[in-house]
Amino acid sequence: MGPGFSFPVSKRCVQSLAVDPFWRELPDALRRAAWDRFDARYDFRPGMDPASWPAIREPADSMTFDLSPIFSGDALGAAGWEAVEAEARRALLAVFADEEVTVLDWQHAAYAVPPGQLAMAPGSRWPEENEAWPVTVVPNGDYYAFLSADLAVGTFGHPWERTLCVIGEPMVVTLGRTLETWLPVLRRGGQPPTGAFRTPVL
Repeated sequence: MGPGFSFPVSKRCVQSLAVDPFWRELPDALRRAAWDRFDARYDFRPGMDPASWPAIREPADSMTFDLSPIFSGDALGAAGWEAVEAEARRALLAVFADEEVTVLDWQHAAYAVPPGQLAMAPGSRWPEENEAWPVTVVPNGDYYAFLSADLAVGTFGHPWERTLCVIGEPMVVTLGRTLETWLPVLRRGGQPPTGAFRTPVL
């Protein structure tokens, strides 16, 4: 984590040592293969220098949101953080149901997760609480991605730009449509949106 960056602390966003059993950790070979495919598809270029942003080649069917309002460090920001997480989980469930989602955490473990089974598991803390999630949708200090098996649909979080890219029409029409009612849209299809920016609620 670089100087000048701090992340709000929320018990629902802190990584837990007790990972939910529905989070299936991928073997290292599959993790590396997934990142190779991600790099090939999106031209991934990590970096803290704004000149290198965005960190991926954002596809035509994408929306990228400015997450700065939820990094305010106050109660309103924390509420916004949890709202993004809750809406993202709802959208993942609506789009993928029991289909496994590939979860990438740069330079850390990767997982395969079925949102529907996770939601309905006995004693599951999903979606009310996030303590059993080792990776969050909001980029909490690293690059996080929740993607379909072919990597064409999902989300990509950039921790330094403080953005969330919503990728693929199924996620754009669910999560994207919800977030754009209260978060600024930085890019559509990788380009600045035409017209005036929406004024964020936060």
